[in-house]
Amino acid sequence: MDAIDEASELTKRQAELESLMKQPGGARVTEEKELQDVKRKLGTLTLSARAARCSLADLGVEARAAGNATKIK
Repeated sequence: MDAIDEASELTKRQAELESLMKQPGGARVTEEKELQDVKRKLGTLTLSARAARCSLADLGVEARAAGNATKIK
């Protein structure tokens, strides 16, 4: 699973867990712990993506975005 797919799945799961917490009776402790884990993983993915962009920009590497070659800033 690549980082984009993983981030998408984690974001969906985060929304599900947050919805459960808003329901009467709230979420179980295990669901609250899972929500914390999901947020931690998303934060790690975000940091990794930022680091990769910075590394590529430092090297002057060009990336393709929506079919157009653009220089990473």
